[in-house]
Parts: sequence; structure tokens; C-alpha cells
Amino acid sequence: WDFQKVCFYAFFTFLAGIVAGLIGVGGGMVLGPLMLVMGINPRVSTATTATMIVLTSSSVAVLFVTAGLVPWQYAACFFFVCLVGAYVGKTKIDAYVKKTGRASI
Repeated sequence: WDFQKVCFYAFFTFLAGIVAGLIGVGGGMVLGPLMLVMGINPRVSTATTATMIVLTSSSVAVLFVTAGLVPWQYAACFFFVCLVGAYVGKTKIDAYVKKTGRASI
């Protein structure tokens, strides 16, 4: 790492935040490829990107519910449906990956 690289990555991270705020894409969609360019392990990049997307989506959902724009009953229903779907999907994908011995599907 040198000062030029730090400035380069800081600029694109800042830009990703602006793009995410203006057009509604998650910052992870911009920062994921940037992390790969930085030489970060793809598994780490994917996990970090997924975490950023979860945090961004969750915070927006909470804002909509607390502002009264979405009835909390709908939000709770969708939360539990998504939770069960994510658990089942992750379990099935993990079993498939383990069975095939691959790193991903």
C-alpha cells in the first residue's frame, strides 16, 4: 500500500456511496469488483459485499417501516418468509457444494 493507492481506493469508495445513494444500487455492487482489483480473495470480497448489501437493505426497510410507509405486519411477514427462504436456500446450496467438492455452484 502506498499513498496513491489509498487515495485511489478512498475515492472509489466515496463514489460508490454517492452512486448507491443517488440511484439506489447497493454499495456492494460497486465495491465488490473494486475489492477484486485490490487483490482481495474472491471469497472475502463476496462475503463483504453480501454483508454490505444486507446492511443497506435492512436499514432502508427499517426506515420505511418506522416512517409508516409500509405496514409493520407486511414487513414482519416478508421478513419471516425471506428468513426461511434464505435458510432453506443456503442449506441446499451448502449441501450441493459439499457433495460436489466445489468452492461454489
